Amino acid sequence: MVDLDEKGYIKSIDGVHTKTKRIYVAGDARVKDLRQLTTAVSDGSIAATVAIKEMDK
Repeated sequence: MVDLDEKGYIKSIDGVHTKTKRIYVAGDARVKDLRQLTTAVSDGSIAATVAIKEMDK
């Protein structure tokens, strides 16, 4: 349902969306350059906001 890189992290289209509609990725589960608690929390907030907006449609 999602694509993984060679290390097992989830690939995203734009940092939030996966190839499967309504499956989102955030934080250290996704492919990214920086892995810190602060960036993971930010990713989660962004993904939750996007998911809520899209599910309201």
